[in-house]
Amino acid sequence: MENVENVENSESFMMKVRLLEFLKDNGIPFPVVDNAKFHSFVDFLKPGVALPTSEELIETKPEFLTLSGNPEKPQLGTSSSNDQDNFMKSETSKTASKFMNLESIPGYASTPCIVCLERKQTSEVRLVRTNDAYIMIFICVKNELYSMDDAKEIAKLPKFQCCAIHLDEIYRDALDHLGVVDPEIDVHTDNARIMEANHLVRELRSARANREIMKQTHVHYFLRYIKKFLENYARHNYVNCCQQGTLLSTSTDK
Repeated sequence: MENVENVENSESFMMKVRLLEFLKDNGIPFPVVDNAKFHSFVDFLKPGVALPTSEELIETKPEFLTLSGNPEKPQLGTSSSNDQDNFMKSETSKTASKFMNLESIPGYASTPCIVCLERKQTSEVRLVRTNDAYIMIFICVKNELYSMDDAKEIAKLPKFQCCAIHLDEIYRDALDHLGVVDPEIDVHTDNARIMEANHLVRELRSARANREIMKQTHVHYFLRYIKKFLENYARHNYVNCCQQGTLLSTSTDK
């Protein structure tokens, strides 16, 4: 019975792999596998076949097709359950370094969301300016979404993106972790939480610049970044900024 289950698991795994290769080679967006007519076509060719969803394909791709270079693919009916268990463990591990050199997936963002570390469809994410990204990453560390070591790896991403659904919560958590009620009053050097954020953001900047420690930027520049971040991501301002396109661009470190 166990051998039958292993064969079925291997067949399901290899279907994902072959489907991924087909979609990628032909530049077809992954969401096509969720299309009802595509399901009908496949069912006509092989009745009863269970197709993976686009989300399942995305979960399969990073470790297997992208990072391992030219992987040794398991042969149908011969891969061990331990191999697949190890694959799934490595896939669910939120290690930021696995996202550094991902191949292009039609219809999906080129880098993961810096909050949930998942690759989403381009319509679901927003580009984030570098200085704003540092603050978001700091907030995620404070929320224990990932460690400071992982945060330093995330800070090295070629560009920063965030799921739109996270933005309201990120703004609220920023107020909390920065000890701010009124940005015009509470953003100053006597605010211990902001000084802690300044220290951690310096570490992120140093990691991105590949330096042991970056020369300290005057704290008043950081206070300005904080105020601008809170101004941009306050909900009533964020909607207007998105319409004007001011948030949908990245910037270099200053």
